[in-house]
Amino acid sequence: MTACCFNRSHLLGIYPRTSVKEAWYGAAADTLRQYMVDGNLDGGCKLCHLAIESGNYSGTKARYYDGYAHSIDYTKKNGLLKWFGKQSFKVLPPKVFEFELSNVCNLECVMCDGYFSSSIRQNREHLPPLSNPYDDKFVDEIAEFLPGITDLKFLGGEPFLIDAYLKIWERVKAINPAINIHITTNGTVLNTRVKELLEGMRCGIVLSLDSLHPDTYAQIRLKGQLARVLQNMDYFLDYTQRKQTYFSIAVCPMQINCSEMPALVDFANEKNVSIHFNTVWNPEEVSLRFLRASELEQVLALYEQYKRVLKTNLHRENYARFTELTEQIKTWRNERAAMPEHLQDIHWAVNFNELSVDAVNALPETTKSIVKIQLRALIKAQEHPFVAQLHLPTNIADPKSAFEQISVQQGHEKFFKDYLAAMRFLQPYSPFADTGFSQKMDDIMQMYVQSSIPETIVSDFIRTGMFFQIELICSQSASQLRDMMYGRYHAT
Repeated sequence: MTACCFNRSHLLGIYPRTSVKEAWYGAAADTLRQYMVDGNLDGGCKLCHLAIESGNYSGTKARYYDGYAHSIDYTKKNGLLKWFGKQSFKVLPPKVFEFELSNVCNLECVMCDGYFSSSIRQNREHLPPLSNPYDDKFVDEIAEFLPGITDLKFLGGEPFLIDAYLKIWERVKAINPAINIHITTNGTVLNTRVKELLEGMRCGIVLSLDSLHPDTYAQIRLKGQLARVLQNMDYFLDYTQRKQTYFSIAVCPMQINCSEMPALVDFANEKNVSIHFNTVWNPEEVSLRFLRASELEQVLALYEQYKRVLKTNLHRENYARFTELTEQIKTWRNERAAMPEHLQDIHWAVNFNELSVDAVNALPETTKSIVKIQLRALIKAQEHPFVAQLHLPTNIADPKSAFEQISVQQGHEKFFKDYLAAMRFLQPYSPFADTGFSQKMDDIMQMYVQSSIPETIVSDFIRTGMFFQIELICSQSASQLRDMMYGRYHAT
């Protein structure tokens, strides 16, 4: 249990070892509250920090909780200190629960992984199902809070396929049907039971929609059909109008669909609904963050040609979100443009000027192979001199597939030990400083050995990308890292 779905490192507790009530009123939650009081975003809030710094405010998850804050009289002297003083502060019952209880999902989206999709876990990662502790007792614990709850938010997997959600919604109907329910759905599931539950509640619907072209949609949301989603969208629009709630569209801008963002804004305006742009940080091969500066310039040039329509407040709000997406891309463009020209075809995460060819060649054989595959993936130009200097492989189309193949050949544990050794080797050449990084690698290996699902750790490290993991690990303290590993991989 964590404070929000973006904060994966600062655990409030682990169910069933920790009850829901203990998580909310416990010491870990108090520590995070004090971080907020101090204006410190190091308590697992790095992604929001990065979004705020780049001016991407609508892409900042934290903004969605501002409306639930208790009002403070700023005109009174020391009002903030009296309310949030370091000595003590009053912890009130929760107003909002956000659920992400299961990875049951019928799609295999390119930007997703087996942690969020059971279909990906089975078919792409070839791993056994994740264990799920959220039983009827958990539903009972949630029900205790329902009389005072104002909002419940449901994420996936796909919420309309998750049994625990259906049971919670039955309790909502019986105990407090006035609760504002927020459901983020891929829009492919809409059966009789789902409709019956929806009709007994007040639900706002967020539809994940990344393309209006059937072929592109199918490439992004594998096993999904755009025609069915648009048909179900008609029901959701009618439902939310009757219930006087809301309907909005959530988009994942990526390399494959970035040219469609203006058209999606127009589509939202035509439907008279809000649009929101998620920030896709990984996998690296789909994220806009990892395009060359010249490629990002092309995206920005396209967006600058967008003929905006600002007839209503909704139009202006949607365009503001589009503008913030543009600002995020400008930040990434500037990251790349700041690099020396001869490094423009090289991933920003490695300082090749300091990298020693002899040091690479001195590595143990499997570690060296992993390092060379990773370096080759960072260099986009086949003819770049580093390819010859480091004798990098030239036939690596997909580094993740290469790593998975080595993992199968060597065995998961042997591969992961070598993969961590490769991370340990490359970290000093990255922009991410951490004097304790080597010890953290040892801690992660120990957590791997103790984990109940070690193969999932391997899959996640491969999927998200080596330098994403290096950045994440460097940003966490040793204790935060252990808590995050324990919470996600059930290590004991």
